[in-house]
Amino acid sequence: MRTHLLIPAILVLLSTPAFAELEVCNTTETKMNIAIGYEDEGTWTSEGWWVAEAGECVDVISGDLTKRYYYVLVDSYGEEGLYDKPERVFNFCVADEAFTIRGDEDCEARGYETRDFNEVDVGDALSYGIDLQ
Repeated sequence: MRTHLLIPAILVLLSTPAFAELEVCNTTETKMNIAIGYEDEGTWTSEGWWVAEAGECVDVISGDLTKRYYYVLVDSYGEEGLYDKPERVFNFCVADEAFTIRGDEDCEARGYETRDFNEVDVGDALSYGIDLQ
């Protein structure tokens, strides 16, 4: 059975000088699956899954960041004791396979699962990096 773990306690958010993008780097020894949420023309949207192998970085958004807030969900399989609720979480819909889902309500009624995503404040940065530790 696959276990989903939200691991906000080990998210270390660092603004890094990078090319225009939102980059997530996995500095752990465990594969991580990543999903993001954001507002798109007045509609909450979620997308996933990007896979970051141990020691690997992935661009989850390419190009200039155009929003102040993004929302991130990280799944780690086979790890125990990593779950810790952050102060600011927001619900988005997710699917088991690759997805882009418009709307964040009635997830189960639409055949999706509701999951908590961590808020990431990128300020006015055009690029931002997140290190998973």
